[in-house]
Amino acid sequence: FILTDALNLGLPAGVARNYPQAESDEERRGILVSSFVLGMSAGFVGGVVVFVSAHPISVHVFNDQSVAPVLQIIGLLIPLKVLFALSNGSIRAIKKPKMKVAVVSILQPIVRFVAIVLLVLAGVEAVGVAGAYTIAIGSTAVLSLYVVYKHTELFESSEPAESSYRSMLVFSLPLVGSSVIMKLMN
Repeated sequence: FILTDALNLGLPAGVARNYPQAESDEERRGILVSSFVLGMSAGFVGGVVVFVSAHPISVHVFNDQSVAPVLQIIGLLIPLKVLFALSNGSIRAIKKPKMKVAVVSILQPIVRFVAIVLLVLAGVEAVGVAGAYTIAIGSTAVLSLYVVYKHTELFESSEPAESSYRSMLVFSLPLVGSSVIMKLMN
């Protein structure tokens, strides 16, 4: 999904780079909070836009109104995919490669396969495949966020985090272009 790569604003790579270099817990927490607020805000807005415009897109772009439910599911998927990317960038930052491999390379394909098989057997066709992908991304995004919760300061303090919005965007936004280009080349 090129759109989700653009909407995560390059922040997963920014977290992976800046978090280990932070000198204090407040600074590390600020990097995480700033990245999640920026990324999830963009992902939510992008998902709402796709969800709301699913019918016009299906009619005017695809000339097929039956595509609208699939686009609506993609609209629901977008914030989950951004959450997944941010969580995995955070896991990379805290140097837990076994956790990342377990979630990305083992659990996600298994959940996706099982969900596709079950939904196709239930006879839901294209909507079912999109739903299965959403289930797989959603469940692994939540699991990745749980790993971040257990191993970082993201949810620990009731005090406001040190703001890192500007520094995260300055580093991360240029990565959006390279990320989109890499997706297009693959």
